[in-house]
Amino acid sequence: MAIKQIQSQPTLPRSINPDIPEGLEEIVMRAMQKDADKRYQSAAEMLHDIDEFKRNPAIVFPTSTSSRRRYTFKTSCGISGQNNRQVENNSR
Repeated sequence: MAIKQIQSQPTLPRSINPDIPEGLEEIVMRAMQKDADKRYQSAAEMLHDIDEFKRNPAIVFPTSTSSRRRYTFKTSCGISGQNNRQVENNSR
C-alpha cells in the first residue's frame, strides 16, 4: 500500500467535486507534490496563495514557481484577465 502511495499521483479534487474552484485545487495539488522543489517552500508562500484565493476565488495560479508570478482570473461573465504581481520569496 505504501508503494502505491509513493508511485501514484493524487486524485484531482475537482474530479471528486467539480464545484471546487480551480485555484483552490491548484493550491492543494502544489502542497501535495512529491518533488519537494515543486511544493511550497514555506508556510508563508502557501499562505500568500491562500490569501490571494480568498480575495479572488476565480484566480488561476501559474504552474511555474518563479519570483514573478502572473495570475489569471475569470469574471462571472466569462472574461479573463491577468494580474502581474511581484512576490517576495523569503525562503531563498
